[in-house]
Amino acid sequence: MMKETTPAPIEILGSGAWVGFFQDLQRLVVEKLKATSQVLAHRPTFTICCGPLASYQEGLIQALLDGHTIWLVTSHLWQADEVESISSAAKNAQQPPYLELISPRQFDADFLQARLLAQRGDLGELKAVRSLAWTPPFAEEAVSPEAATDRTTRFMEEISLVLEPALELCTGRFLSCQFRGLPRDWSVSLLFEGDFRAEIELRKRGHLPLATGWMVDGTLAGYRQGRLYRTATDGETIDVPVPGFESLPTSVEAMCDQLIAALTMTTGRKEGTQQSLSKLAARLPVYQSLLAQLPRQSL
Repeated sequence: MMKETTPAPIEILGSGAWVGFFQDLQRLVVEKLKATSQVLAHRPTFTICCGPLASYQEGLIQALLDGHTIWLVTSHLWQADEVESISSAAKNAQQPPYLELISPRQFDADFLQARLLAQRGDLGELKAVRSLAWTPPFAEEAVSPEAATDRTTRFMEEISLVLEPALELCTGRFLSCQFRGLPRDWSVSLLFEGDFRAEIELRKRGHLPLATGWMVDGTLAGYRQGRLYRTATDGETIDVPVPGFESLPTSVEAMCDQLIAALTMTTGRKEGTQQSLSKLAARLPVYQSLLAQLPRQSL
């Protein structure tokens, strides 16, 4: 297990390419704090857990017991006993920890805009969410050495990183899911109460340069790649510019800002942790259904 520290103070637990990614991010955070002369009134140890669960599980439990501020990077399909173990550690902590679930894809500008429009109610009553992600060129490297020897673990990591942002927009009770495909080329259809649907796909890199595209269905037909789309009566698609889209922060800037906000948090730690644990518990049926359908014989 790799462990890195900085004066912020930030430590990274885990293995794989995401460790390097968050090392770069923590350097940016430190520089940003220096540039703004921001003084941290509250200096908890900030722990980022990423990669396969086995590479950071013990460190995560200890960080919870020690009352750290924790970013848990969602690259795992959780099971009930695993969620119970971190819930127990949070309850038995010396001081309230702050646990936040993080998916790097949730900082995509497209997703930020889709979530903002949904939260503001600009799309009316949401009926569906669609996410299309392309397998990036570095996909072969963006897993840990441990995961490379366990293709099921690797596949779970791949699915979770694409699935989690979509689940942020799905608030109803989960009913069913259907998985189709193989590693690096698959789709998942989810159904929630109220006939709310989520369609998530990861496809082998095609001609599109974008890593992710989002659509959310409401009063307008959807949202995709920085613009709203609505379907005309004759079946054509009308392009509607989104006001203020250009002012959205980049994904790295958004992650820096959110990390600094977590570093400086002094209130609401217990409530925030409970919200994250409740979110994990609510998603267990989704994870369990997916795990039962993964084509292990093809891995």
